Amino acid sequence: ESFISFSSQIDLTRSSVIGFYYESELSIKTSESIVSIDTTNGLLKYWDGTDYLPVGVNYLKPEIIGLSWSYNPPASRSLSVHFELDQVLFDNHLSLNDVYNWKFGFEYLTQLGTPVRAGLVYSTASMDILSSETIFTFGTGKKVNNIVIDVSGTYQLFNFKYPDLFEVEGDVRPNYYDTIRDSQLSLFLAISYSF
Repeated sequence: ESFISFSSQIDLTRSSVIGFYYESELSIKTSESIVSIDTTNGLLKYWDGTDYLPVGVNYLKPEIIGLSWSYNPPASRSLSVHFELDQVLFDNHLSLNDVYNWKFGFEYLTQLGTPVRAGLVYSTASMDILSSETIFTFGTGKKVNNIVIDVSGTYQLFNFKYPDLFEVEGDVRPNYYDTIRDSQLSLFLAISYSF
């Protein structure tokens, strides 16, 4: 199976750059059977001989198209902005919908040289029972002599449909699925020392 991947970027101005990348679909044939489905990196693992793929094809990496724009003014160097749009094309394999990922982020350097970073990631759902996903990101850092301290975090909002675990006889609800709403906060601390 052949695989094509290319990227390009064009300087619009001294401060602004636009980029484009493309990765073709890739299927890999092995003798293994399914272990898991992992859509976080765009890699799907299938059973042998499903209705969606030929016998012997276990892995399918979907086609990905991306467009990005970056703004970083050379004069001040205090603010940089980045926007990216990715389209992941599942081509209806395993009845998955195509996914769009919108990513926006910025970094601002204060007068003391402390960075303030924030961003937003929005992804559409790959399955009808799932909803879109929103992730807020934030962070900062500081260098003290040879020690570099970075603090960052993510706050994630998502909801999905899940079959009712405790069915009630004569339930008047119109849907068999309950809507589950969830959020997750993750904090990260990195400390490094340079010699």
